[in-house]
Amino acid sequence: MTEDTTVVRGRAYGDGTYVASASSVASVSGSASVSGGVASAYKGFNKNATFAQCWESAPGGYAGKSGPQKNGAYSDTVTTTVDGAPVPGKWLQLQLPGPIVLTSYSISPRQDGSYPLHQRNPGTRVLAGSADGATWTRLSAVTGHQWTDYDTLTLDLASMAAAPPPLICFRLIVVNVGNWGTGDHPGASINELYLTGK
Repeated sequence: MTEDTTVVRGRAYGDGTYVASASSVASVSGSASVSGGVASAYKGFNKNATFAQCWESAPGGYAGKSGPQKNGAYSDTVTTTVDGAPVPGKWLQLQLPGPIVLTSYSISPRQDGSYPLHQRNPGTRVLAGSADGATWTRLSAVTGHQWTDYDTLTLDLASMAAAPPPLICFRLIVVNVGNWGTGDHPGASINELYLTGK
């Protein structure tokens, strides 16, 4: 993707309009650390794994290592209703040109050798899918993932009790950032979110 709304043409599979969105994006005007000064939603899907090409939420809401909570937990007002219950956390979303049955997804953490990997990447998270962008179904939930390297983490959805239906929207909700006791940033970041389906 090259913008939050990107049109793909001339491919055997996947032509159409893709729309990336997020609950918020960090604006770091004048910073060399984020390309264009804004950590836009599409940068979580642009297949560019360099440090400056990541999505990062606006700061606020996640407990840091110096706060009363030291687990990077989210405690602000952004929620997504998933299976009828609110799930707290900032989110990154992709709407596809047409529905797919999601078979796996991967997260590539923000790539920055000078920044502690384990502090700002998604620890506890929920992947939700929707056929209409309004009603969300839980597809995967991971609690307390401990980041130890910059490798891409892939989760296979084949182990689900029932295969998910074809869906057009996918949202990754970041409930907690960082490894337990090390979260140091009030925002969430994702370098790349990859969705694989059929």
